Amino acid sequence: MLSRSAVLLLAASFLGACSGDDENPVSEEAPPIVDFGIPVPEVLEGWPCPPFDFETTIDLVDDEDGDSLTDCQELEIGSDPNSADSDGDGVGDLFEVGSVTDPNDTDGDGIIDLIDTDDDGDHVLTIDEDFDGDGNPRNDDYDIDGTANYLDDDDDGDLVRGVDEDADGNGIQDDDSDGDGILNWLDDDDDNDGARCEDADGNLNAGTDDTDGDMIPDFLDTDDDGDGILTIDEDTDGDGDPCNDNLDSDTRADFQDLDEENDGVDTIDEILNGTAAGTDTDGDGTPDYRDLDDDGDTVLTSDELYVPEDPKDNTPPPPMLLDTDGDNVFNYLDDDDDGDGCPTAQEDADDSGSVSDDDNDEDGISDYLDADTALCLTF
Repeated sequence: MLSRSAVLLLAASFLGACSGDDENPVSEEAPPIVDFGIPVPEVLEGWPCPPFDFETTIDLVDDEDGDSLTDCQELEIGSDPNSADSDGDGVGDLFEVGSVTDPNDTDGDGIIDLIDTDDDGDHVLTIDEDFDGDGNPRNDDYDIDGTANYLDDDDDGDLVRGVDEDADGNGIQDDDSDGDGILNWLDDDDDNDGARCEDADGNLNAGTDDTDGDMIPDFLDTDDDGDGILTIDEDTDGDGDPCNDNLDSDTRADFQDLDEENDGVDTIDEILNGTAAGTDTDGDGTPDYRDLDDDGDTVLTSDELYVPEDPKDNTPPPPMLLDTDGDNVFNYLDDDDDGDGCPTAQEDADDSGSVSDDDNDEDGISDYLDADTALCLTF
């Protein structure tokens, strides 16, 4: 039973609540159902759109298309809030966005991948790079280099960008330069010359290399160095790969080397009749363009190109081809350089194996270049 004082206090409280005193709270009608188990987050108008700092509305902080990007984010970056694949290229926005604040632009064309139908800019639509036809370009990798075709600007791995393999420049990858039935952008040997190492300058872009300067890039040029010998014919060892043939062991394979044996005479100048096999001045079975001694006179071609130094003042040779006897045959092709009737090879009077050190009349001119001295050895 309540005490008298407690009853009086309760009564006073009741009367005070009913008195209409403004200082006391008034009960309001509560919702009929309240779920106290899971608090529902309140979204207010004017909220920023993370990670962007601008006001939006309650209806735009949702993800209408379920692509992991909220509607307001998509409106900000330019993708379609009503499509999980904004550009319809078979690759969902979730995989193309990368970063909301810095969306992927694989080809750097200023169009983000989410709305770019050719993500790698190789003139092949992303949706057409789905080779297996399963509707998902993300699992197609033609050259097996770890980069899916739709993100790979060199699908065949030939170090020539796909855009450069559009030979006619019509924006459509319909070119088959060698007519082998394989379009250039999928052909790792577009000109069918056997060479798959035509990146001469080593910048990993063979589309810019033009060894002979004929305005035809090497990957489309069947004679890369313009020496008159087809690239495929410069595969000397016959293994089907001209890239590993390098006669003078310099930094360039023969098919991109203007002077294969490094004798000082360009290959094109050593093929006098236009056929590689037919130019063999000394008849030793080695064509001039691969022969260090074209005329077989025991003097290296490289030593017969220029006027010898003047032994008196050590004057360097002038840049002119030497024709000592004036017979219109350059010394490197002339087996009798001084025209004295004695073959150069037989003017080795001291039998040292070198004609350069023989000067019987001691006039400072080697016998093989001196028409006044003809001491022919007999063999």
